[in-house]
Amino acid sequence: MFRKFMCLLVITGTICTSPGILNAKDWSIISGGDGGEYEIISKSRESFELRLHRNTAVEKAWAMAIRDLNITAPSNTVIAFSCNPGTEYPVGMRVLISVKRDGKTELLFGPKQSISGKEDKFFSFDLNTIFKISTGEKLYQLKISVDISEAPSDSETKIVFDQISVISGNNNNKACSKDKVEYFPVAEQNPQSDKLSKTSDWIVVAPAKGGDYDLVSISPEEFILNIKRNEEEGKAAVQICRTIDKKIHTQSKLLFSCRAVNDNPVTGRILLSYRENGKSVMKFGENFEIKGKSFKNYSMGIDSEFKLGDAVYDIWQLKFSA
Repeated sequence: MFRKFMCLLVITGTICTSPGILNAKDWSIISGGDGGEYEIISKSRESFELRLHRNTAVEKAWAMAIRDLNITAPSNTVIAFSCNPGTEYPVGMRVLISVKRDGKTELLFGPKQSISGKEDKFFSFDLNTIFKISTGEKLYQLKISVDISEAPSDSETKIVFDQISVISGNNNNKACSKDKVEYFPVAEQNPQSDKLSKTSDWIVVAPAKGGDYDLVSISPEEFILNIKRNEEEGKAAVQICRTIDKKIHTQSKLLFSCRAVNDNPVTGRILLSYRENGKSVMKFGENFEIKGKSFKNYSMGIDSEFKLGDAVYDIWQLKFSA
């Protein structure tokens, strides 16, 4: 059995040549298996397009779209949407919802679906029946996972998700009808102080089951991450992500400082995604240890840390792994 511990991280920093980094868009992507390359086009809070390229028949190929909710679950509620896989081969699809319970983030899994064809398909998932979510609970994040592991090698898959909505009413297959839709409201700001006003610049992605995670996104350059090890077997690991969407030369540097508020050391890692020929490419930095209550400063050359050539890249996302 694993012992419980809690670690509080404070991270602050930026890419030094680009202080005006854009805020995260409504939908972001978590690149998945090594068997594919992935891109998301966030059209609105209710719609996005996912493009997936299957580059090998050996490795798994999947990606996950994610967006913040930050709303209270109404009564008798379903999550509903339409999607068009546009394929003859089966595509795996799954809905996941993160909720806040007793100050902790818990990830709930919906049933796996196999979809195919070129017609619009309608889905609705009852929050209480499928996810065991009660009225009044805090809905934190919505995630939609797509798996193209059964697609032919070197194939392109484009899936459009539309009319993504929270609906109060009966769960039925045509729940996406416009006259029944109640769209997600904009998250209200509830600042604890002027400094700790929560933003959506940084979001939690890929939380492992071995821990509970709480994130305070202070600004595009600063966040606080609280990691609590639970009793479950498995890693206590998580990624924090924000969208940059800016052209940056690799001679720029990534500057940041961080500290661990208590005595538990944490292994950190920086990941960088960029767009190339319409595809998303992820690069991994080296692991580093975060230890001690005093801030430690880091300066990472984008070219040397992420093994990139001397050129301007379309930098898409910055991720911090702990």
